[in-house]
Amino acid sequence: MLEGEIIGFDVIPMNYGNDISANTFRVIITINIKFIDLKNNQTIYESQRMTFTDSYEIDTGDFFAQETETIEKISRDFASSVVTSILENF
Repeated sequence: MLEGEIIGFDVIPMNYGNDISANTFRVIITINIKFIDLKNNQTIYESQRMTFTDSYEIDTGDFFAQETETIEKISRDFASSVVTSILENF
């Protein structure tokens, strides 16, 4: 079983367009995760304050107008990085 807790989610504007609205954002997600073997009740992998950081460009200067699509992309990228981290520790 994989347990996770989001302990931080920050969106920081990085670049601005000609209309002085941000068009590139840095997203920082911090989580605590634990991968548990339920059969043996043992923790297989644990990471406290695991951080995922990436930058995303958007078509308009309003991050929140495209929030759902951007959050879905962030979620896929973040999930991939969690799986990679777990597999690298085996």
